[in-house]
Amino acid sequence: WWLLPAAGFLVGYVTNYMALFLLFDPKEPIKIGPFTFQGMMHKRQQAIADGVAAEIAEVVLNPHIMIGYMTSGDSGNVLFSIIRNNIDALIDKYRDHPMAPMLMASVDVDQVKDDAMARIEQELRSESGPLGHFIEGAIDVVGEITGKINSFTPATFEGLFRPIFQQEEWILCAVGGLLGIAAGWAQVVWLFADLILP
Repeated sequence: WWLLPAAGFLVGYVTNYMALFLLFDPKEPIKIGPFTFQGMMHKRQQAIADGVAAEIAEVVLNPHIMIGYMTSGDSGNVLFSIIRNNIDALIDKYRDHPMAPMLMASVDVDQVKDDAMARIEQELRSESGPLGHFIEGAIDVVGEITGKINSFTPATFEGLFRPIFQQEEWILCAVGGLLGIAAGWAQVVWLFADLILP
């Protein structure tokens, strides 16, 4: 009675283990007769690189997140401090011009600085502003990541993705074993129903 469930566990466990093994091995293509064997992850390195790059570009390194990082916290303080210093230097330069007293007599210079700074901060925080256009034009996130992943050796590529699977491998193998036991019990019931059931 126990033979079919035990065999089911063994087949389910070993099958799932082999499937996980064949994801990464063999690393390099091996030709046997008319067939070429290679681990599925390595064989699909280009497609995986495209998918990972697109996901990172959309979720992690999109212009909205990059602008938020650059214009808030310590990064924002440094950026806006540099801009404020340049605004101050520019206005001070024009203040020394001989025509300045006549043109700036009725102007509140500090208010002009504050207004200019507020406008610049608003523009820089907008995705349609100059910083957003610069990021979109200057950085090809998808191309950079795809190129980098495609340049990996098989060992480096496996080192990047294998740990993701290793954490859950035992669960996948155990689930295969449990499904094998269930299939074995189903066979026992089906084959020997007249002996088991009253």
